[in-house]
Amino acid sequence: DDEFSVPTSVDVIAESTLKAINQSLTGLYHLTASGFGSRLDWAKEIINAKNLGVEVNPVPISSFNLPAKRPYNTSMSNRQLSNFIGQLSNWRDDLKSFLKSK
Repeated sequence: DDEFSVPTSVDVIAESTLKAINQSLTGLYHLTASGFGSRLDWAKEIINAKNLGVEVNPVPISSFNLPAKRPYNTSMSNRQLSNFIGQLSNWRDDLKSFLKSK
């Protein structure tokens, strides 16, 4: 419940890359969906979207015996890229769209 990132579908990556290519955009940009959420947020969104009716309990990353230390927040800003190709979809909307297609 304390690890944050931005889930981004291949659809968002492909569409955004195509827009950047069509605009002959050059440079280095972060390509992620908009917003951010915890792993717990992701799980809750999936459970709600699929009407699974189950409960998830928050678990801190420190509960896992991981061989390497992990950062708590790996989310990136897509602001610079969005200035050129337009606002990228929010991860929650993107996730719902992805789940509907499955």
